[in-house]
Amino acid sequence: KAEFEPKGAFIHELTNGINYLLVNVVNPPLNKVDARKAISLAIDRDAIIAGVFKGLQTKATSIVPPPFKAYYQAGVCDVCDKPDIPRAKELAAKAGLTPGTKVNLAYNTGAGHEGWVQAIQQQLQDNLGLKVELQPFPFRELLQKESEKSATGLFRAAWSADYPSAENFLFPLLSKNSLPPGDNRGRYQNAKF
Repeated sequence: KAEFEPKGAFIHELTNGINYLLVNVVNPPLNKVDARKAISLAIDRDAIIAGVFKGLQTKATSIVPPPFKAYYQAGVCDVCDKPDIPRAKELAAKAGLTPGTKVNLAYNTGAGHEGWVQAIQQQLQDNLGLKVELQPFPFRELLQKESEKSATGLFRAAWSADYPSAENFLFPLLSKNSLPPGDNRGRYQNAKF
């Protein structure tokens, strides 16, 4: 940015994609909604954006990103905006996610994700007392690990739309009809959805 912005050759635009933590919602220790909310509330996204990404990322509060103006709704996730450590600890205790609980955090190697997953590891350890184990894998192996029935914990994930539609996020990532071998590797299911 410092080199190219003065020359008018630096472009910083919102994209049609998101990076996120995929959570396995079926297997412990994150199979309870309060445990997942606690994880989210224990993460300081602004600190990661400022420290790791030097301000060059934008925090997501919805699975559908802002460039999809007809579908984007800011703040859909009420536990994604600001950290709330007291509430995170309360929800973690309620869900049985006690200090010392081991949580896996898997990510793909060779793509520059080490810094931000390490920041998340540190925040979850500092803020909730969890024992977060980083698990680096080649990308293909990471996708296989996410899809296993025994998968647990958190996985570094990303999604970009092929078409300018909210459905291009919602169906593949959250639909019951997209369960593995499809892209709903977190195994989210909701009859109303």
